Amino acid sequence: MPGESVLSALRHIWQTLEPLGAPVALMGGLALAAWKYVRATRDVDLLVGIESRDLELLLQRLRAAAIRPKRTPPAVTLGKLELIQLLYEPPEAFVGLQVDLLVATTDYPLEAFPGERHLPRHGQ
Repeated sequence: MPGESVLSALRHIWQTLEPLGAPVALMGGLALAAWKYVRATRDVDLLVGIESRDLELLLQRLRAAAIRPKRTPPAVTLGKLELIQLLYEPPEAFVGLQVDLLVATTDYPLEAFPGERHLPRHGQ
């Protein structure tokens, strides 16, 4: 079932990002379900708060978990945000699922994270 593959991908990606200690928020179709607005979705959208210099560490961690960039270079700049599109194929799926990471490298997008008023510092 496609929905289960998306949730499996979300769990895998979340567990991969968690050790970085950066704030992460669910976005997109999956986040709408928390507000009881169900919408079919075939991808995972996350907001991640890290410093620009930590992008390579983030990508290394994702690659090690079989989550690969969709294009080269992997990040596209959108104003003060970086968008990284990735592909991940859950073990039970036959096709790769898209993962969109909206990387917040400034304080403004981090207002989405309650209690977070600073960016994680390199090495924390």
